[in-house]
Amino acid sequence: MTRLAVGLHHRPSSMFLGDADIPENWYSMLRAAHPAAVQTGRPFDHPVKERVMLRWRS
Repeated sequence: MTRLAVGLHHRPSSMFLGDADIPENWYSMLRAAHPAAVQTGRPFDHPVKERVMLRWRS
């Protein structure tokens, strides 16, 4: 966890941990793509091209 905290300080976008962080990774891509589409005036192109079935256990 200490190395993760240090890495987040320098490059936050590269510190995802794998399967558990897939929704966070998608959310980050969407958050970056929408303002870029608005600023350039082009239509919004959904950056998540993957089709993945997420199964949740509680």
